[in-house]
Amino acid sequence: MDRVVDGDTLKVTLEDREETIRLLLVDTPETKHPSKPVQPYGPDASQFAKDQLEWDFPPPTSKP
Repeated sequence: MDRVVDGDTLKVTLEDREETIRLLLVDTPETKHPSKPVQPYGPDASQFAKDQLEWDFPPPTSKP
């Protein structure tokens, strides 16, 4: 995982392409929507997602 965008959206790199992942059955207040203001508890939801989903993993190794 590259980064948490907000409470229900992640960015990951798969095969040298950045992909957007939306978490199934998770709906959190908006923090990054282009036409909506930051909604109440949105920053809290984003921080919770970061705390739960951002781990330190060793870099991937090449396939044998």
